[in-house]
Amino acid sequence: MNFGNYRQTASIRNRIIFVESGLIVLILIALTLKFYLLFLLNINWDEFLTLASIYEYNLGTLNNQFQTFQVHFFKWLLLLTGDEISQIIAARIVLFLIGLGSCLVTYLISRHFLNRTAALSVILCYIAFSFIIEHGTSFRWDPICGLLFLISIFFLIKMSHSKMITVISGLVMALSLMFSIKTVFYLLTIAAIFLFCLFLNENKKNTTKQIIIFLMGISIFYYIFYSYHIWTLPESELRPSKDFISSAYSKVIIFSDFFPRWIYFKQIFFENLLIWTLFIVGITYLIRGLIKSKKNYPIKTVFMFTFLIPLFSLLFYRNAFPYFYVFIISPAIVFCGVFIHRIVEDFKKTGSVGSLVILTVISIAIFFNFLIHYNKNSTDQIIAQKEIIQLVHKIFPAPVHYIDRCSMISSFPKVGVFMSTWGMEDYLEANTPIMNNLIISYQPVFLLANSPCLDLSLPRVMAVYAGRYSLLKEDWNTLKANFIHHWGILYVAGKQFNFYSEKKSHRFEIKIPGIYTYEGEIGVYINGAFHEDGDIIQFEKGYHTIDSPGVPVKSTLRWGNHLYKPSKNPSTMPIFYGF
Repeated sequence: MNFGNYRQTASIRNRIIFVESGLIVLILIALTLKFYLLFLLNINWDEFLTLASIYEYNLGTLNNQFQTFQVHFFKWLLLLTGDEISQIIAARIVLFLIGLGSCLVTYLISRHFLNRTAALSVILCYIAFSFIIEHGTSFRWDPICGLLFLISIFFLIKMSHSKMITVISGLVMALSLMFSIKTVFYLLTIAAIFLFCLFLNENKKNTTKQIIIFLMGISIFYYIFYSYHIWTLPESELRPSKDFISSAYSKVIIFSDFFPRWIYFKQIFFENLLIWTLFIVGITYLIRGLIKSKKNYPIKTVFMFTFLIPLFSLLFYRNAFPYFYVFIISPAIVFCGVFIHRIVEDFKKTGSVGSLVILTVISIAIFFNFLIHYNKNSTDQIIAQKEIIQLVHKIFPAPVHYIDRCSMISSFPKVGVFMSTWGMEDYLEANTPIMNNLIISYQPVFLLANSPCLDLSLPRVMAVYAGRYSLLKEDWNTLKANFIHHWGILYVAGKQFNFYSEKKSHRFEIKIPGIYTYEGEIGVYINGAFHEDGDIIQFEKGYHTIDSPGVPVKSTLRWGNHLYKPSKNPSTMPIFYGF
């Protein structure tokens, strides 16, 4: 026996174990810090909308059967004490656990292709990815769909011989499809895997059976899930399936505009330059190996290229915003481990210290990438959101109708469109004013200017969302005529009057009836009765008059009985940070 070679092999193995232990430590540190961010990261408008759908479902007013399946899994949020912020953070904790599941399954998939060190480095790359740091635990369906897709992929590549496992794979993809119609991008990957199996495996009969079983599984379970979901919703108000699918396709699939969200890809590329470099190098290595080996290249490695298919959606998918990368980056991130795999395999053969140094430097650099983006997001970004939500609940202890961008007060019934780019495009294409009818029908008593479109302190031409979307002129004038500024981004129902020597009387319309508080430097006559500053007046719907005794003055009618207003100024931090 050659004890020298044995000692050398043991030494190499110990060094690899040391590196792997270091990777595990870095991953655990990153995950711990990531958990801390759950309580700090700005809550995106989609998260408020997701929570609002649960409240609507609980009230029996949810009328959209698509991409709302999460209501069945998160109803428990409504049992928690606290406001929308605490409920969304609780949901984020669950999404964090789902993210841990994604890391685990990504590791298991990576181990099918790579050695253990490379598989661990893949997980570190995934956690260090900037948009995963920012959106990986957002209260959206993207992280949930991502985990379901990974589970399905793992089953297909590891246990494809089992009919039961194929059925389960179809089940989880049907569940993913219920969460988001974007799952079709995943199904293309699965279709490609089946095609590779069909053409590269000798036993085509078994592969054909597997395909049929999968298709039957996804079809049957999708039908069951969909039928159950619509059974729990008010059927008379549901949107026809064909209309939704047709509308969604025409809106989000844009072949005429190549790479519609290039600006975000460019941002994410330079924010994660090392990770993308490893990704590109990994693809290059595999392609070179495929060319050299010709027909003898391992089939399982060919499967890896199917993981890239969801990424091609970036070329034509309109909504490829930063959070979309949570949806498509796994399992393509596995390619980041190919170069590490090669380094480790070379080190096992040569014992070269240089290989170990390269591996260590890359691992530390990836972790440093995480620290950079963690530090950028480690300040409390929800201060302004907390204070406005707490204020609204203090002023309005019971739910009332209101207007805003995204159902930020999710426990209250919002009226108006969801002011995403998609929602605003539909609104402007319709070219039909809506605010007057909404106010008459629902009588919203406050407005949150959490979109530039709703910032009534600005001229209409400057109150623009995403650089080009603004309210129709009629809607803007309607809001200006019926809401007044209260505090921060909060506007309440009210009227303001400017009196001057030429005009001492105003005739005005009250569209939102109720108790109003008069505010003014001097008393005025309202409907013939004299009122001074602080007086409470009951207004019914309809037209009324206000008369000044002749002194130039500004007067205000504010909805409510002396509504509470904080003495401190609102936070200067933004309500939303963008994507």
